[in-house]
Amino acid sequence: RSSGSLNLSNCALGCIPSEVFRITDGRRLQPDEKFWEIVELQHLDLSHNAIEELGEAFGCESFPALCSLRVSHNKLSALPPSFATLTDLAALHANQNGITSISSVAWDQLQGLVDLNLSFNKLLELPEQVCRPTLRKLRVKGNRLRSLPEALGDMLSLTELDAAENHLASVPASLSKCVNLMNIDLSSNAIGPAMPSLKSLRLLAVLNLRANRLSQAPELPDPADAKDVQIFLGSNKFEGIFDSDSFLPCSRSIRTIDLSDNHLEGLLGEHLGQLLGLKSLDLRNNDLSDI
Repeated sequence: RSSGSLNLSNCALGCIPSEVFRITDGRRLQPDEKFWEIVELQHLDLSHNAIEELGEAFGCESFPALCSLRVSHNKLSALPPSFATLTDLAALHANQNGITSISSVAWDQLQGLVDLNLSFNKLLELPEQVCRPTLRKLRVKGNRLRSLPEALGDMLSLTELDAAENHLASVPASLSKCVNLMNIDLSSNAIGPAMPSLKSLRLLAVLNLRANRLSQAPELPDPADAKDVQIFLGSNKFEGIFDSDSFLPCSRSIRTIDLSDNHLEGLLGEHLGQLLGLKSLDLRNNDLSDI
């Protein structure tokens, strides 16, 4: 209780023990404890259990200083409204559950949230309130999302977006406002025929658009720094001659280009030779007769 951390992962829990809600109660001292050494709980790990609900008591009254919560790999179907009172919460990992909706939580009250992982749940919708300006990592992979909110552009601090393995048909143009994005994974969706412009994302290092329905090359940025830029466009709907000049803005820093598993017959672009940093060009399983 003096560390501010509690790890109850892999304990075969079906519910949260009542003792957890009283863990900082100074009236329940162990023989070797001193009340002045007890600190508020800041980090709580309940992952890899069989917990079905957090309960309405799960809020600021019980955990006024909680800043990190891991409840991944449980059997949760929802987050309680009281969750929004955890105003110091910075990181929430609730992936690998059965959560169908998160609209009951007033996300705008979680003003310090920087890391949100809701991957592999059953979400049909991502509320606009989730798009906090403070958020740096948003992971919603493996849900049932058909769209992302236009408020995506409000996340000016976002560095990582993972919305792979959903049912997205398009991406809001406001994505271009997330100028701090470094890693975008939108693979295994139904996005097409084109992506919104990415020219403003000058910190972009990894763009994964594999297994979509793209037939037009994305508009890429001129990176602000020389980085190992990786572009994955395999398993899309590219046909005929691909204009490799679309990679020219990244010519100084692009290292990997994946165009495998399309229907390309060739590459067009007099500046292909200017991609001097290119280390990997994957053209497998196309209809190429010449490059």
